[in-house]
Amino acid sequence: MLIESPHAQRVGGVIDFGDLTFGPRVNDLAIAAASHCARPVPGILAVCSGYTSVTRLLREETDAIFDLICLRDAVRLSFWAGQAAEAGQRLSPAIEEPATMKLAMLLETDARERVHRLLNMQAA
Repeated sequence: MLIESPHAQRVGGVIDFGDLTFGPRVNDLAIAAASHCARPVPGILAVCSGYTSVTRLLREETDAIFDLICLRDAVRLSFWAGQAAEAGQRLSPAIEEPATMKLAMLLETDARERVHRLLNMQAA
């Protein structure tokens, strides 16, 4: 936090260093792809297709992307539930149900194969 003066009681601003981390670039793709909730599989395919049209993924990245997308959704849902629990509340069904349904749909369909097939076609 930035304080306006040495004796001030007010926060003048916040610096977020979250984007200054070093890690596998596929994590950023997974976060972007996981953000498409309305139609998750077509959204994931569109984001991955657009990304790989300009940047090639390594084999290890194409193998990991679907699991990273699902992990991002699971972490997000856990975070929301934790925030609600800290406030002494339950997670709102309006948040929990769509997030849970999206994750279940991804895990119970051929979404993994569709994403993997797309990425392998673009890598060829």
